[in-house]
Amino acid sequence: MKKIKQSHIAWIAPVVESLLVCLPFLGIINFIFIAITMYASIRPYIMGYAPWITIWAFMLMLVVFTLFAMFLVWKYVLSALWKYRGLQMFERQIMDKLEHLEKMIENAK
Repeated sequence: MKKIKQSHIAWIAPVVESLLVCLPFLGIINFIFIAITMYASIRPYIMGYAPWITIWAFMLMLVVFTLFAMFLVWKYVLSALWKYRGLQMFERQIMDKLEHLEKMIENAK
């Protein structure tokens, strides 16, 4: 079974790495703006049922929900993700060594 070879383009890695570092910060800012807009649009409806929900109480509820979601990701998702990545890296190293040994055997013939 033939494997598809990966290409290595030097300039793509720094661009993607920079984007991946910046995106969480942009996501946080976007989340805050969306939350404020959502609160402003639903405020007339919730004032009849829960007048104690101010913008700060609403933001606190979102922060608590976000922290709970982060805990679930940390507890369940990250361990599975790192195990999967470790298996992928280990498998790739084994395959590279096997290919190297096959070439050595072919050259020795």
